[in-house]
Amino acid sequence: MPSLLTRHRMVTVPAHGLLTLRDADIDAPDAPVDNTAALAEATRSVAAGTGDELYVSTAQDLLPVVVDVYTAAVFHEGREQAAAQRERLLTEAPGDMGAAARIHAGLERYTIQVWRTADLSDDDTDD
Repeated sequence: MPSLLTRHRMVTVPAHGLLTLRDADIDAPDAPVDNTAALAEATRSVAAGTGDELYVSTAQDLLPVVVDVYTAAVFHEGREQAAAQRERLLTEAPGDMGAAARIHAGLERYTIQVWRTADLSDDDTDD
């Protein structure tokens, strides 16, 4: 049965409707990683990754999003309502976005499932 390993709460406003999560234990690549396919797949299927970075497409690019990490089944809810709300906000353009955020926050929620597939090495030879 899945259990909660850790919980980190943060509030963020996803740039361009996109959240990214990167494995902190993977060193930066020597050359830029081609993430074009992963970004396109995230747009079509909500989430995709390159092996060391996860991309999650969100409909709420104007409102805060809370991200929790659990060891549970991946699901999303509220995407249709969030997309409709985004369109309404774009056409109505309220003067006080903070008030709009408080009124309409929490329509869209995601759970991202992360598994540890191998033990981490104690190799401290990184430059």
